[in-house]
Amino acid sequence: CIGMAELEPRLRKIYRDIFDDEGEIEYFSDVHVLSGTTKPSTLGLEDELERWDKLEIPPGTILTAGFPCQPFSKSGDQEGVRDEMRGTVFHSLLRMLEEKEFDAFILENVENKI
Repeated sequence: CIGMAELEPRLRKIYRDIFDDEGEIEYFSDVHVLSGTTKPSTLGLEDELERWDKLEIPPGTILTAGFPCQPFSKSGDQEGVRDEMRGTVFHSLLRMLEEKEFDAFILENVENKI
């Protein structure tokens, strides 16, 4: 793992506690800022964007990401990418894939069991 992005600080801490014993993972918060779909609103986010721009993707690296399922599943309104709050994460992930040279990607969502 070379990096992770999560808006929620509590979830970032859980990730750190479980997966980052050595302190070697780059932490980012907002995929919208990393992808360039949103301008950084604070100095901290500008720092994140600079670190993202400098992040080298080694050969064999796979982007794995989960995104809010509500816009795409029966548990929500099924607005998909038209959901302006949660549906836009998908487009940000696509832009990140175009910008960096990942060898593969896995976009995760939950199975519909309804």
